[in-house]
Amino acid sequence: MLIWVFLAGTVLVSGTFENIQELPDYQKLSQNPYGSKILSTISLQLSSDKPPEEVILLLEEISNKLLDEQRKDDQLNVTRAAECKAEIEFLDRPIEVMHSEIERAKQIEAEREPLFNSTIEKRNAKDQEIRFFEGEIMSLDRNSKIDAEKLQKKYQEHEEALSAIDSSLEYMQKVYTDQESQSVKSNHPHMEIIPLDVLLEVSENQDSIVKLIDIMTDIRKDYQASLKSLIDRKLEGEKDYKELKDSISSVISDLKEIRESLDKHSLELSDDLEESRRMQREAREECGSMERARDDKVTECEAWSNQYINEKDKRSEELQIIREIQKLYSV
Repeated sequence: MLIWVFLAGTVLVSGTFENIQELPDYQKLSQNPYGSKILSTISLQLSSDKPPEEVILLLEEISNKLLDEQRKDDQLNVTRAAECKAEIEFLDRPIEVMHSEIERAKQIEAEREPLFNSTIEKRNAKDQEIRFFEGEIMSLDRNSKIDAEKLQKKYQEHEEALSAIDSSLEYMQKVYTDQESQSVKSNHPHMEIIPLDVLLEVSENQDSIVKLIDIMTDIRKDYQASLKSLIDRKLEGEKDYKELKDSISSVISDLKEIRESLDKHSLELSDDLEESRRMQREAREECGSMERARDDKVTECEAWSNQYINEKDKRSEELQIIREIQKLYSV
């Protein structure tokens, strides 16, 4: 006798259960791990004299459970996808800002570095100029000292000559005035401007003495003029030396001011370069940290997505198996 059971649109024929295992579809399903598990469960149900409708209920329950799990997973996947999108976008914004900061700092470095190098070159050039002009002052001092010593030596020589001329003139004046040549000759000191034998010879003749006095007087005037010329040369040399030294010193002072300005500018540029490099280092570190966090989040989200897809595929396969088993046990 056949017993017909109607449940959820499925008709189960109890009298044909023993023949199902011989069907090709049954053999195929039994080779699938999940299908084999469900078929074994049904077999246990039937072998324990469970009503046939319970098999249908079991299959419906399993199917509904799979569908319910899929609905929950779908909702969870939507929630996770939204969270992933929000968190990744949240991390993307500061990463973009950090990249902008890095580019801005690199631009500052690219602008400042050539200026810094150029400023250092100019500063070094001014340093060389300063050393050159300082060397010129040293050379000027040295040459001025040498010239002054030469003039002083000439001045002393002229003074000594003038003193000798004065001595000779004094001697001849006494000879001429006193007419005591012999007495003067023996008692008056004599400077060897004019040889003594010449003086002795001319002292016998007053005309000769007068001529010699005139000659010596002219020579004395020449020496006096020469002394004055030496003094003028000394004063002129000192004036020229001072003017030239002041001029060079002024140039050095101007160069030092320029060098000081270049030093200040180079320090400012150096600070800008150091600041831009510091900004790049810190921005790269922070950006790297954020990118790692973003990559970790992307990896986590991809893992969730892959898990969702795999579980969805698995449930779809299991639902398909349940439907095929339902067909086996239905008419």
